[in-house]
Amino acid sequence: MGDGDALIVTGMLTGRLRLVGAAAKRASRTCFTLSLSDGHYLLHVDHRYMGRVYLERVAYLDRFALFVDAGPDALDPDLTAARFMELPSLRSGQVKNVQINQKFIAAAASLRR
Repeated sequence: MGDGDALIVTGMLTGRLRLVGAAAKRASRTCFTLSLSDGHYLLHVDHRYMGRVYLERVAYLDRFALFVDAGPDALDPDLTAARFMELPSLRSGQVKNVQINQKFIAAAASLRR
């Protein structure tokens, strides 16, 4: 990885990132290991092997398929709790679908306009 690169990890249902020391035993179902300059390792552990890891140029992230329909980052200060609570009124269905669908976050962002 170089300057201007972004590592994108989609954990899906069971994927997790683990930061471990050099002497740590690798977990079973480790799908990806990234060696860090300080001697630690970043592991992508996924019991169902559904997650994905991508390396993309930061300059092209706005065209990356996972981000095209996504709204703002969940930590964006403009995405307030009140705006997030408006999401269920945009669609009927299960609450879980609202929580995991980035298109609903994008819809909440458009409500502020």
